[in-house]
Amino acid sequence: MLFDGTCGLCDWSVRAILRRDRDARFHFAPLQSPLGQRLLNEAGLPADRFDTLVLIDPQGIPRLRSDAALGILAELPRWRWTAIGRAVPRVLRDAVYAWIARRRRRLFPAGPTCGRVPLPWRQRFLA
Repeated sequence: MLFDGTCGLCDWSVRAILRRDRDARFHFAPLQSPLGQRLLNEAGLPADRFDTLVLIDPQGIPRLRSDAALGILAELPRWRWTAIGRAVPRVLRDAVYAWIARRRRRLFPAGPTCGRVPLPWRQRFLA
């Protein structure tokens, strides 16, 4: 999962996923990191926009925005039911995602722990 490394909402989301992902399926890298930039380039995605979540599946296929969020939730215990969200047309899901993304820094300011990874989870970060 590639995320904005300077975003409070992204930091909160990564920590929430880490707490719930007991099987360690997800690994993380900031979009701004050298690895994040390389993965974006390999996927043919712009490397200068940090307003989206990117989930790269085991086959190397990137999922963006609401598809990425739903893909993550579908893998977490007690959140699998959210896959029902795929019944909503992507254009509507992504409009809601974009609305939140535009306001995320105001609604979820980066706190003092943003970017600091607790020791037990450091091996889950690729960059």
